Order: sequence, then structure tokens, then C-alpha cells
Amino acid sequence: MSLMRAMRVIALILLLCVTARAQGETAPAPRVVILIHGILVPLAGDNGAPLSARWYWSHSFVQGLLGVEKQRGLVTLGGTPLGSEDEWLAQAAARNPTADPADRFVAGAGSLRADGPPPLSVMLTSHNGTRGFLEQCRDTIAEIDRLSGWYLSRYGVEPEYVLVGHSMGGLVSRFLLTNPDPSSYAGEFLNPDGVVLPETARQAMDRLRSRALLLVTLGTPHEGTRIADNSELIVERLRAGLDVLGDDPGRIAGNGTRALLKTFSGAISGVTSQPVDGERSARVVTEAIQRLTADLRSAQSRDLTRAYWLRMNRGALSPDRMLRPEGSGLNRNGDRRIPVHAFGGRTPGGTPFSTLSPLRNLKAFAERDRLALLLAEVFSDMCQKTIGGGWGRPDPFEFGEYAEELDRVERITLAGLIEAGIGLDLDERLVDAFGPDLGSVLAHKLGWLEISFPVYLEREWTFDLGGRMLVPLPYLVCSAVDYDRLGAETRERLRVALDQAELREALRFAYRNFTDRVAGLEGLTLEALLASLRAAGALSLDSARPVAELLKNGARAALELAREFGPDAADCLDPREWVIRHFDVELPAPRAVQSERLAQDGEIDSDGPVPYDSALGLHLGTLEAGAFDHRRPGGSWHRYLNSPFEREGHISQTRERHLGAFLHEQFLGRP
Repeated sequence: MSLMRAMRVIALILLLCVTARAQGETAPAPRVVILIHGILVPLAGDNGAPLSARWYWSHSFVQGLLGVEKQRGLVTLGGTPLGSEDEWLAQAAARNPTADPADRFVAGAGSLRADGPPPLSVMLTSHNGTRGFLEQCRDTIAEIDRLSGWYLSRYGVEPEYVLVGHSMGGLVSRFLLTNPDPSSYAGEFLNPDGVVLPETARQAMDRLRSRALLLVTLGTPHEGTRIADNSELIVERLRAGLDVLGDDPGRIAGNGTRALLKTFSGAISGVTSQPVDGERSARVVTEAIQRLTADLRSAQSRDLTRAYWLRMNRGALSPDRMLRPEGSGLNRNGDRRIPVHAFGGRTPGGTPFSTLSPLRNLKAFAERDRLALLLAEVFSDMCQKTIGGGWGRPDPFEFGEYAEELDRVERITLAGLIEAGIGLDLDERLVDAFGPDLGSVLAHKLGWLEISFPVYLEREWTFDLGGRMLVPLPYLVCSAVDYDRLGAETRERLRVALDQAELREALRFAYRNFTDRVAGLEGLTLEALLASLRAAGALSLDSARPVAELLKNGARAALELAREFGPDAADCLDPREWVIRHFDVELPAPRAVQSERLAQDGEIDSDGPVPYDSALGLHLGTLEAGAFDHRRPGGSWHRYLNSPFEREGHISQTRERHLGAFLHEQFLGRP
């Protein structure tokens, strides 16, 4: 080999080495999303097992968070495939909680590599949700440190961390990323359990802070909750409910549970009102109230009062203290702040369960035969919305520049629809047939509108008559003719409409509601109709006139039948052969239509159990709304006033795939 050629080879080798080294230095670090859950239900026993985290963060949500296509599924870093929600839960339930840390990490199927960690994975932390706030912080950092140590020993590389905390998990995350001096939360009020964090925990928090990119909080009560403030009042009301059940618990609870489930069955498929055993209902109602009472007196409720978080936000967890340590490779231009991205949700005040997401939860509870949990949800919601005048807080001064944006929901109920007089514009056939009873007909056919709908209203909605519904209208037909064999056109021409508008007063007196009226009139002859009205004390000269008109119209129709069908219709000349039958007629129905105007109803509503201003951290121990906003000097808090999370109730924020996908798109893409 010539000297010149040898030098070229050496230069090429050196170039490749330099290039490889440069690529190694610039290769992006893997990212791990640390999921930190909030309070778990029930708050009894040790619910800190990995299964709890898998229940809390659904397979679908994590799939979206990792940017995984629905059909691809997930896999643990130990190689166990998790293709469905059932596998997601079953695998955690079957394993020893501490046996294999690899099961506590998941990534997208197909993303595992032999030569290093996947670019993006999720760490599922779990802690005992029965403990107080500071105990949860102590246990969570111990677990994160253990799992981070496993990751480092497995792959030999430190990842960058994105923390996602839901509900109380967001508060725990803030503590871990602040690592406050113990003296700042000393004393009986802030540390009633006397929690002491070992030095190893403080060192672990500094390691986490050094590698933390950002924190996302979902429905987190950064400023406490009114539920905790009013826990004793709610407990009193719940106990009063138990006292009522004491009279005849089987009958009262049985009927009440039937009515409850029947209400929800109109809004979501899969929830039915039968069977509900009275004795069993009484038991589950009692258990649900007792459990909710215990929850309201738990350490978590104690540590979620607004007074507690006013003190914490002004001292130990003041937002300006959430910083990375000096020397962190993630600090840019000397900026050590760890950004907080806060999301809330909207549960419009007023009607309990006026959002679809709690209804979806109820459906899941019903499918799993978890009636007690379903009832606890209902009782909790009803109590929350009846204390302190409900959720709405209209004072714009308190919310400053955010007030107009926060007041961006509206509720439409069936009752409001009818009161607005929409029936005046309905099809003449419907108005003529039912007159003032139109409301009961609509309630019967469109009962699901009783639960405020549309649920989340970013824009104002109005109603038009573009919908369609089938309504059973009563007609006189000749029983001597096989009416079902007649063609539709012939049937329409020969049947005689029962003019309920003329008979309405008598019919309303004789039958309690539209449903009873349909059942009561079906198959009656004119003679039987008169007898029914007479028995109900509803027969009068006014009600007899339309019956006489029916006889006249029936005679005219009988002649038409006789002309068309000859001897086969001769018996139709006898009025006793004419009976009332109901036929479904398609009529216009109210339809919700979205407008282009922003909705407002004069209230600033809540994120389920978390006040909206608390979820966004609008004050954080200050008197000024928007304190620590990222648009202000020194601010690091990003508040999202318009996101998919607004359309969700509290629990559903960790359940839906599209929500995880939204976070992936916002925070987990490169760079």
C-alpha cells in the first residue's frame, strides 16, 4: 500500500470516529413519562399496588400518550405484550408488585431495541392512596428512585423526565420537583402526621429535578377544594340520608335505585333499571354512604382544604421555588425554572351529572356490577353541587383577565326548551293532536335531554326542528277489515284521526301521562272510550261533542270502505266495529344546532370535585389572578383554557385515548 493511500485510509478512519463521537454526543436522550395518580377509591386498605396505577391510567390513555396506533398495542420493558385493556389489568394483577421493575415501564409495541432504551416510555408509579399528602410524597419519591435506578442499570443512560400528575398526583409532583426545606412545612397544621423525609429522599428529589423537563397537571387542586372545606357538612347530609333509609331501607333504597338507574339508562346504553333487589339496594346504598363518609374524613380530605394550600403556596411550595439544581444539563441560559402546564375540566353547575364523562364512568361501573361505587359517585356529585350555592362563581373581579374566558359554558335542558315555547313552531299534526300536552310527549320521546345537553358547550347552541321522531298517534280503524294488509296510502286515507286536541281535557283527567294514555286507549271502541271517560268523571258535554264528531267521521270512512271493498267491509257500517289503534307517525323533533357565538351563562364552573380556578392555579397564594403566568417575568405556569380536557369530568381525564394523544402532540414530540 502506498504511503498516500495509507494516509487516506487513516484519515477516513479518524473522520468516521469523529463523526460517530459527534453523533453520540448529539443523540437525544430517551424520555420517560412519570405518571403519578391521585386519590384512589376506595380509601381503605393498601391500594398502592401496581394494579391500582393500571386501573387509574387506562390502556387507551397510555397508548395515546406514547403516540401508539390503536392496533399496535403496548409492551412492558420486560417484553410482555399488552394489546388490550384486559391484558393491561390482568398482567398487573397476576404479578408480585415488586418482582420485576420492568413491568412498571411500558412502551409502544415494536419500539424495544436490543442496543438501548426505547426513545419514549412510561413509568407507572403507585402509592398508597389512604395516606396523607406528605406521606404520599415520601413514598412516591422512594418508588421513582428505585425504578429510575433500575432503568439506569438496565440501559446505562439517564433519561429526561416528563411528569404527569392527575388530581392529588399533581400536588405530589410539585413537592418532588421543589424539594422544600423541612422547616418550611413543619408544624401540626402542615405536617399533622409528623412525616420526616430521610436525606436519601431529598437526594432522590434533586436527581429527579435535575432531569425534569416539565410537569403536566390534570384536574389538580393547586389551591385546595371546597369539598374538603365542607366535608363535615357533607357528612351530616349523608348521615341524614342513612337515617331516612332506616324507616324501610329495602323499599326506599330499592325504589330510589331503580329510579336512579332508569334515569341514566336514557342517557347511556348498558345501564338498566332492572333487576334491582330492594334488600340488596339498601345494603349497597348504606355501604356507599358509609364509605363516602369515611373518605371525607380521611387524611386526604384533611390535606386538601383551601387554607392548607394557601399556606403551602405561600411557603414550602411557592411556584418560584420549583427549580432545577445548578449545573443541570437541562438549564438553558441560566434559566432553572421547571415549567408547569395546568389543565382543568368543566362540569357545568346545576343538574348533578351534567357531563357525559361521569355518565361514561357510571356505565363502566354498571357493566362491572359496581353499584355501590356508582352510588358513591352520585351522592358525592349531589352533595358537592348543593353546598355553598352550587359550583357557579360569577364574581369576575376574583378571576381578573381570565373571567371572560372561564365563563364559556351554557346548559340547555328539555324543561328550558319547552318553556322557551319551541312547541309553537312544531308540525301542526303534533300540536293539533296534543295541544298543551306537547311537553309530556317530548319528555316521553326525548327524555335523555333531561340531562343537560349538549354537555360541553364551547359555542352557543339553539334548537330547530330538523330532527325526527316517531310518535304513536291514535286513530279509529274498522276492526272488521284486516287493516294491516292494506297499503300505506289506503290506510292513511281510511283511518280516522282521534282529535286529542278536542278531547285533551277529558283525556288528561282520565290518564296521568302520555304513556298511560297510549296504553289506556289502545283497542277501545267508541262506546268503551265513553265508558272510560265516564268512570274517570271526565265525561261532559264538551268531551261528548268530539266523540260525536268522531262518529260522523267514522261513518264517512265506513262508506268509503264499503264502496272500495264491497261486502267485505259491510260490518264497518256498525260503529261498534270501530276501535282505537296507535300508529307511529314520523314528526319533526327538536335538534340541537351549534352557532358561531361563544357560549356564556354567567357562571365560572368547576372541574368536578376541583374548582376550576384551583385546577389552573390562578392565584397560588397571591391575591392577583394569573400569578406566575409564563407570559410574565419570572413566570413558569402555562394555563390551558381551551383544550380537550375541558370537555371531561374529573375521573375521565385519565381514561380517554384522545387525551393522551393530545399530551403526546403537545409535549412529547421532538425537539
